[in-house]
Amino acid sequence: MHWFLGFTPLREWWLSFNQILSNEPGVVSCVPEDDQASTMLGLNLDNLATTKALGVYWNMNSDCFEVRVSIQKRPLTKRGLLLMVSQIYDVLGLVQPFILPARKLLQEISREQRDWDDPLDESQRNAWESWIQGLDNLNRVSVARCFKLPYREVQCMELHVFCDAGMIVYGVACYIRTVYADGHIDCGFAAGKS
Repeated sequence: MHWFLGFTPLREWWLSFNQILSNEPGVVSCVPEDDQASTMLGLNLDNLATTKALGVYWNMNSDCFEVRVSIQKRPLTKRGLLLMVSQIYDVLGLVQPFILPARKLLQEISREQRDWDDPLDESQRNAWESWIQGLDNLNRVSVARCFKLPYREVQCMELHVFCDAGMIVYGVACYIRTVYADGHIDCGFAAGKS
């Protein structure tokens, strides 16, 4: 009996995270309001918002995942750099090529066996400032959420994986290549790691 009493709040908490969100008006109209995500309630389905899903920004109008970066400034130390770089959440690997120089700088600083709160030297500060100036460019990155164009017959889908490695870094990028029955070919980014 106590288990069921304890389970009810847990179930309500779990259901609050499992509500339905869609940019397709036909889907939304079939879902009871209690099961719709709170961000869907009262939305104009002709002009949908951008929402966060699984840590990734989803522009429901364009049906694209978008990158949004806003880093809280920290002191220019090894600890500060690590805290700033870790603020960029990139589960799909959309911006790995951009994050890589900051990780290499952290690696260089770590090899010098500095204390966590020692200030960076001038060349490291310059490299960091140069990297920070490019952050605004990340806010223009967007990738289509769907790998398949709607209402088209697919002839075949292929996964293409590209890899490269050096002495210091490695990189992997995965793409989905879709060939449609009418001969149209489309490629979409699936994931990346570095």
